[in-house]
Amino acid sequence: AEEAELLPIIVDKRDGATLGVDIQKKSGQAVITQIKKQGLITVWNAEHPEAQVKLGHVIVEVNGVHGFDGLLSECRSNKILHI
Repeated sequence: AEEAELLPIIVDKRDGATLGVDIQKKSGQAVITQIKKQGLITVWNAEHPEAQVKLGHVIVEVNGVHGFDGLLSECRSNKILHI
């Protein structure tokens, strides 16, 4: 099987902006199931065409936190996220 490529992403949620994605738990993993027209991920995609977040991508860790519940909690916090 092909090794999955890891895309490091840094977004700043300190002003309360949202990521603008829906995440669902699939086989214990945090899978991106929707990317909304507004949100930090859409801005990231526009600014980083070579490293775009796409539907079906899996979030592996956020700020060093692993596991679905921990990831979700970190994604909801208003700070700089290292995804």
